Amino acid sequence: MAFVFKRVEKDGVEQIPHATRELYEHTILKGAQVGTVLPIVFSPPILYALNRKITWNEVLLRTGKYTLRGSIIGALLLFPMTYMRIRDQTEEQIFDRSYRIRYNKSQVRCDRITVATAGIGAVVGAMNLSSVGLVTGGLYGASLGLGLGVFLHIAISQII
Repeated sequence: MAFVFKRVEKDGVEQIPHATRELYEHTILKGAQVGTVLPIVFSPPILYALNRKITWNEVLLRTGKYTLRGSIIGALLLFPMTYMRIRDQTEEQIFDRSYRIRYNKSQVRCDRITVATAGIGAVVGAMNLSSVGLVTGGLYGASLGLGLGVFLHIAISQII
């Protein structure tokens, strides 16, 4: 996740010493992001349709559980998919792809927003979903924050 925390400067090869690792980090993060979006969209309406007396806290708890599962499944699926995609590529092709990802302003903005919202979600989830435990509540909150960060990025991209 070096691309999330480093300043974006176009200095060349020395800026991406481990291009393959960075490509895997990027695709695993994207898998986790995608895995959280569908549960956020579909879980609350389905839960409400099944039980109209459900509380808001229960909706958050279950949606957090589903987004956490979705992020794990998404990350696990994209790892072998990335391997299958890059196994026949040269180091130069992998570097080129990593370089284009790192210096794509929209990608960097999306990654930074989602990492920030996941961090905020972890803190809020640990405080508000503590009925399932501090760590579990933090994980549910982080996965909810990760998915909501994707929606925030889409909204910001429409403005910018």
